[in-house]
Amino acid sequence: MGKKGKKKALDPEAAARQAAAEAEEKKRIEMIKEAMRLRSNCEREENHFHQFLMEREKINYFWIVEKKTLTEKQADLRNKQRELQDLEERQQIELKMFQQRLKHLRYHQQDEVVELKTDAELGLKLQEDHHRITEAEIKKDQRALKMEKKEAEVAQQDFTRMLKLEQDQKILELRHEFDRKARDMQQKYELRMKEIRDEMEKQRRKQIQQIEESKLCS
Repeated sequence: MGKKGKKKALDPEAAARQAAAEAEEKKRIEMIKEAMRLRSNCEREENHFHQFLMEREKINYFWIVEKKTLTEKQADLRNKQRELQDLEERQQIELKMFQQRLKHLRYHQQDEVVELKTDAELGLKLQEDHHRITEAEIKKDQRALKMEKKEAEVAQQDFTRMLKLEQDQKILELRHEFDRKARDMQQKYELRMKEIRDEMEKQRRKQIQQIEESKLCS
């Protein structure tokens, strides 16, 4: 038994290697845990970025809806303009027809001509009054549509500008936050690596000292 105990005392190098191996394994496990934590932080930042992309898609959807509304207003305005043009063309045709009818009536009896002319002029006046009222209503609708179009364009421009400002601000905030967290993680990682290296250097020196002491004892 005494001889076996003496052999253990004379083999400190193996004990030092075993202690170093255990310390190295412990440090490796700690570094793996640290890497897993950093990876978890990166995944969380990636989820935040995906949420930002979803919000941007929602903003784009509202922009498309506003653009569609403006397009519909523009189409209504064009329809009113065509309606007014058609009305003016019909009025010109009817006016020519009345003029031809009056010309034809000149060849009949004077009294009948006068009566027919009076009726025709009255009908023409009534028709012109009707067209004038209709034209005024169409022009009024046209002005209203132009105002609505202008208001829609201004609203769309304001909305687009506001969305761009908000999007730029959010992107800037996310970029600053990401840069700050990246710097923090880098600093923590470098500090942790320095602590590990210092600890390993300390263990190495301690092991060397133990080996030297064991050699002196030998």
